[in-house]
Amino acid sequence: IESGGVGVREFQGDDVGQVLRLLARQAKVNMVVSEAVTGTVTMRLEDVTALQAISIIVKAKSLFMDKIDNVYYIKTATERTAEPTESDSYQFSYSRAKDTAPLIASQLSSKDPPQVDERTNTIFFRETRSNIDSIRKLLVQIDKPTKQVMIEARLVEVTANPKQSYGINWSGV
Repeated sequence: IESGGVGVREFQGDDVGQVLRLLARQAKVNMVVSEAVTGTVTMRLEDVTALQAISIIVKAKSLFMDKIDNVYYIKTATERTAEPTESDSYQFSYSRAKDTAPLIASQLSSKDPPQVDERTNTIFFRETRSNIDSIRKLLVQIDKPTKQVMIEARLVEVTANPKQSYGINWSGV
């Protein structure tokens, strides 16, 4: 399974960092594993790719995986909360910023509530650098025009004029 394709992956009591680095090599991805990531892993997975196995281990060990540019960073929860935050903003074209603020607040790892400027329809937020790209993708996904349906109607005016007779005279048949 050197190519990182689907297969059986089995580890017993192996160091988590070494297993993650091995799987990264198989998946041919760039990965930085924090020195704070410790412990062992015992697992047997069938029909999963190397990247899926990495995700499973990260979730099982309560770790976090952030992708910045082309590199995956594996870190502990403590390291992630200690990460400095950056300010960012997004101006909506279709959605209303005040309506999306609660949704964005639930996705922010910094837990600082977003601020809204209704006049410019802009949302301001603070977020860790590792999560800021995913928040921006979410904002772009939310800011879509509402789908509309075109209803077309034609009005036809008909007047009943007894002097005008069109059609067939059935009385003579």
